[in-house]
Amino acid sequence: MTRMRTTTVDRVGPTLKPRFNGLIRQARRSGRVVIGVQQTRAAAKAGRAAATLVADDLSPRRRETLVDRLNENGVAMYDGWNKDELGEITGRAAVAALTITDRHIASGLSDIVASQKPDPQKECGRG
Repeated sequence: MTRMRTTTVDRVGPTLKPRFNGLIRQARRSGRVVIGVQQTRAAAKAGRAAATLVADDLSPRRRETLVDRLNENGVAMYDGWNKDELGEITGRAAVAALTITDRHIASGLSDIVASQKPDPQKECGRG
């Protein structure tokens, strides 16, 4: 069962990174994290990937193929970290992609990003 949904890569601002990192660490402790580009592709293909963090310094070609695979499977994607920062979160030297397989934690990440986006009503002075 393939979910065909167009997904964009949401950028996580520096003020929200600590909240994101906390949820990622929680997922890691519970064994709900897949680390690496190849493992992320496999998890997406198997339908296990719920959300993926893609390093900003991943090569453009590898990034494009990974994003295409994640888009094909409707996986939420986030960036705003470099490989070293993702590695620090996971306890490794450098990580190019990190995938959350727990749907509840992925939903929490989505909620954090939604809280970052401006409310159009407030921007127009109506709220």
